[in-house]
Amino acid sequence: MNIFKNKGSIVTAMLMIGFLAFSGSGTELSAENKIEPKIHNGKLLQMFKSGGYTYLEYESDGKKFWAASKMVVANIGNIIEFNNPLEMKDFYSKSLKRKFELIYFAGMVRAVGKPGELSMKSMQSMTGHKKMGTEKKVIVVNAGSVKKADSGYTIAECFSQKDALKGKTILIRAIVVKFSPKIKGRNWVHIRDGSGIAGTNDITFTTKETLTPGDLILVKGILLLNKDIGSGYLFPVFLEDPEVVKEK
Repeated sequence: MNIFKNKGSIVTAMLMIGFLAFSGSGTELSAENKIEPKIHNGKLLQMFKSGGYTYLEYESDGKKFWAASKMVVANIGNIIEFNNPLEMKDFYSKSLKRKFELIYFAGMVRAVGKPGELSMKSMQSMTGHKKMGTEKKVIVVNAGSVKKADSGYTIAECFSQKDALKGKTILIRAIVVKFSPKIKGRNWVHIRDGSGIAGTNDITFTTKETLTPGDLILVKGILLLNKDIGSGYLFPVFLEDPEVVKEK
């Protein structure tokens, strides 16, 4: 049965720069301000809100750093993690009336463990080593490699238009990049289509279907915002009880 028989009917790093333009910073972007292509992590020491951002101080390898984000899912004392932030030097915040010698602006900051605990992914990023037998195939979805579904949305569009799409049934064509079976009685799936940047390039849903990383699928479901599943996990965009069709 084809559940999509009636289907016929870049977000880029500049988005982060646009946010900064409204954050009250007196600092101009220069050659010293750059995207840091790596995973950052450490123990969260303090955090507070100002000018539409949450500012976080964290400790990593015995050193203290500052980060800021509009999307934070963590508590003080958690081990936090964020990807590919915008590194800014000599950043002055007008709302705080304070200058930061170095600060990272992240798309999303999330907790990955309690004090003294790190996820395997975090440990690997800090040490540069992988434990024998723990390697998993990494699915890379390049920009433009997945054709947008007719009358559908890209993942980047789901994030950029999330307020307008909240509660609506939408259609996405994407590739399965992670499949975690039998967690809380459901299979958990992460999908990407090559659009968006870190924090806006991945959507999660649960299903009873068995999928494999690398599968190209059509997903039809209700778009929810800020789905809280407990244990510090909150998804800014989530598909509720979707119908799934494999395309290959």
